[in-house]
Amino acid sequence: RIGLTTGKGTCPCQPAAARLRLDDYDDAHENGCTMLDRPTILIVEDDEAVAQMTVEHLQATVDAKVLRTAGAAETVRLVTDCSPDLMLVDLLLPDGNGLDLIRTIRARDEYPVLIMTGRPTLGRAVEAMRLGAVDLFTKPFDLSRLTTVVKQTLADHQARRRRGQRVERLERLAKKVIRERKELQQRVDLVCRDLVGSYRDLAERFVGFRDTATGTPD
Repeated sequence: RIGLTTGKGTCPCQPAAARLRLDDYDDAHENGCTMLDRPTILIVEDDEAVAQMTVEHLQATVDAKVLRTAGAAETVRLVTDCSPDLMLVDLLLPDGNGLDLIRTIRARDEYPVLIMTGRPTLGRAVEAMRLGAVDLFTKPFDLSRLTTVVKQTLADHQARRRRGQRVERLERLAKKVIRERKELQQRVDLVCRDLVGSYRDLAERFVGFRDTATGTPD
């Protein structure tokens, strides 16, 4: 089972062979990490020292929940139930390639991704950017620069998400207006048909009354 280290003990979550560290995790979660209020950062790094340093630094400098996995398989399992706002991915993982992991993840959702690597090459950098990576950090990297890029990437992602939510609300409103307009038109058409029928009946009655009054035969 996944263990979420909270400072209050270990909270069992969904079954999987993942090792996650989550700062300030409380009772607000349901079904994984989908109920967290703050942005979620997922660090995919198998090097314990690098992972711990990065997690602790981001917890101290960024207002976000920070999770960590150590391999590709557990990352895929995690993001099935949890949608991170940002991912930091090491290119060399014990059970796969970071670029392949990015392809798999971004085929489901376009999470912002930052790349970490101790063996940078032009080919890897170009492929990472082609897959949509925001930036690439060469180990050992500047933590202050990491903080700056993470904050800006989160801000951009949240702005895009808010715009997307506004578009979705407008689309729902437009569909509602169109549906209600059609319903109103149908009601107006029904009222018009009733009025026409009523006027026709009234006209026929008037003609019959007039003929009766004047003695005009049918």
